Amino acid sequence: MNEDDECGRSRSSLAQSARTGPIRRRSLIAAGGALTLAALLPQTPWSVGAAAAQDGSGIARIVGAQRFRAGDAIVTALSDGYFPSDPEIVQGASPEELRPLFEAAFLDMDDYVGSVNAYLVDLPGRRLLIDAGGALEGVPSLGRLPDTLRVLGIDPGSIDSLLATHMHPDHVGGALTAGGARAFPNANLVLSEVDLAFWRSAEAREAGAEGYEQNQRVLAVFGPDRIRAFADGASVAEGVTLRALTGHTPGHSGYAIGTGPEGLLVWGDVVHVPAVQFPRTDLGVAFDIDATQAARTRVAIMDEAAAGRLRVAGMHNPFPGVGFVARVAGTGSFAFVPSPYDHRL
Repeated sequence: MNEDDECGRSRSSLAQSARTGPIRRRSLIAAGGALTLAALLPQTPWSVGAAAAQDGSGIARIVGAQRFRAGDAIVTALSDGYFPSDPEIVQGASPEELRPLFEAAFLDMDDYVGSVNAYLVDLPGRRLLIDAGGALEGVPSLGRLPDTLRVLGIDPGSIDSLLATHMHPDHVGGALTAGGARAFPNANLVLSEVDLAFWRSAEAREAGAEGYEQNQRVLAVFGPDRIRAFADGASVAEGVTLRALTGHTPGHSGYAIGTGPEGLLVWGDVVHVPAVQFPRTDLGVAFDIDATQAARTRVAIMDEAAAGRLRVAGMHNPFPGVGFVARVAGTGSFAFVPSPYDHRL
């Protein structure tokens, strides 16, 4: 079978994919850390841009990966899968208010699925991974990152730093294997010192903060010798700076790679439901620890991105999640403008 036939068969199989039921307000974060790893079908070359694999249902799917430049880095957007959801996760508006926003984006509010993305950053002599995906028990549509890396021929041992935007299970659940070992055996865990302090605190424990137990496992497995905590504005690698984007969690952060329109800000969970939160920046989600601060951060960083033509990447923007922020004339709202595909890489 030639490459075109293989890709065509994969696309045809993908179109037959079965739906997964919606994830309710708390179940996404509360789910545990067991991996559902897929067996691979014969691979199409990385240069083709798609490869066939098997998800938990046994139905062929297309591996999500897209490369682009950012400053001195080559960044690869990686799909960890998706989470079926419903409007219940959005806070501050009724379903009747939300429905027109979904319809304006040509989306079915009652059958909405959100992306879960991660970003591999190749710098001269260094390889970083920003977030590790979900690999959540009971959510077979997540946890695809290990398969994607294998299909692309990327050894997890080649990653020397795992940069966490924050410690929620859909961002650090994939840091551990099903057996509880480090999924990236040579990587340090990098995160905000504020977020680290929060998840180690009695406050987080007593409040039963979402993901608390899993986070304790992650921190214990990495241990003090493998954890690197940084302040806002600190350089975490050559050309990569931590940016405090607080609210979603106390130390929620982004990572800036390079500067200006040719650079990139990976902003984590500034936005969870793009169809809603770009036009209505005031609306939060059930997973926000401080929804008021998260909204302030969202407005501030969208203002900055729009004014400076700053390219952004979000873990829940539609895959590959990379683009620009535009102000909508005559309103106080914003719109997401996806970046064009880079055919040169």
